[in-house]
Amino acid sequence: MNQLTEFLTSTEGVLTLLFISLWTLVWKGVALYHAGKNRQKVWFVVLLLLNDLGILSMVYLRWFQRQRAW
Repeated sequence: MNQLTEFLTSTEGVLTLLFISLWTLVWKGVALYHAGKNRQKVWFVVLLLLNDLGILSMVYLRWFQRQRAW
């Protein structure tokens, strides 16, 4: 526990947490935008409630997003 506290209070730890937070925020934002635009309410709620480092957002964007015909 002491090593974790030292890491989280170090500059490297703070930058790591900042990067992870921004990474998650970007992927979550893009996935929520597309789920809302495609009127996929269940996906929107699931994506909104789960924090998973953007993994679920990437899965949704790759395989479950509705493809629109141009």
